[in-house]
Amino acid sequence: MNNISISLVTYGLNEKKNIPKFLYWAENFLKKISYDYEIIFFDDGSTDNSYGLLCLLKKKYKNLKIIKNKKNFRPA
Repeated sequence: MNNISISLVTYGLNEKKNIPKFLYWAENFLKKISYDYEIIFFDDGSTDNSYGLLCLLKKKYKNLKIIKNKKNFRPA
């Protein structure tokens, strides 16, 4: 196992149903690579309470960092 720091950065828009599965996969994958990792999740203005779910899951996934955009910033 490497002694490197890894940041996995991702975003989602109304992905509430996919977030638990993704975080489970991401954490298991990252644990195989490094002891020092973080998952940075940008909630890009979701309206399906993805942010609320992420906040609840933060208790389980200690290496999860959440950033919430108030509106969606997809390119025009």
